[in-house]
Amino acid sequence: MTESFAFSTLDIIVFVLFIVSVVTLGIVMSRHEVDSESYFLAGRGLKWWLIGFSLIAAILGAVVSSLAAMLNAASTIFTMDLYRKYIHRGARDITLVRIGRICVGVFVVIGCLISPLLGHPRFGGVFT
Repeated sequence: MTESFAFSTLDIIVFVLFIVSVVTLGIVMSRHEVDSESYFLAGRGLKWWLIGFSLIAAILGAVVSSLAAMLNAASTIFTMDLYRKYIHRGARDITLVRIGRICVGVFVVIGCLISPLLGHPRFGGVFT
């Protein structure tokens, strides 16, 4: 059973107001920028620790995004290619979603258990 989704008038109004306010704020704030250095480097006025937090946030964002994509792919492969074809052929969509979510948790635990072994030379570690 599929459900249809439609935006209400209020949803559209809120979305349009948000886009207009973001664009307006960007235009207003860009008038205070003198050159590209003040835009990209904040006029070189940021403290070292704030720059460090910014770099750490960017790196962690990239790592989390990559992990989420890999876990989603592994979960989908297991659910659609193994579970639905060989284990439970007539599984409903909600069952497949639940199995997929469980798989993500299982894969995270397996990854946490295997990751210390990646550096060990006895197991042909990746870092040696």
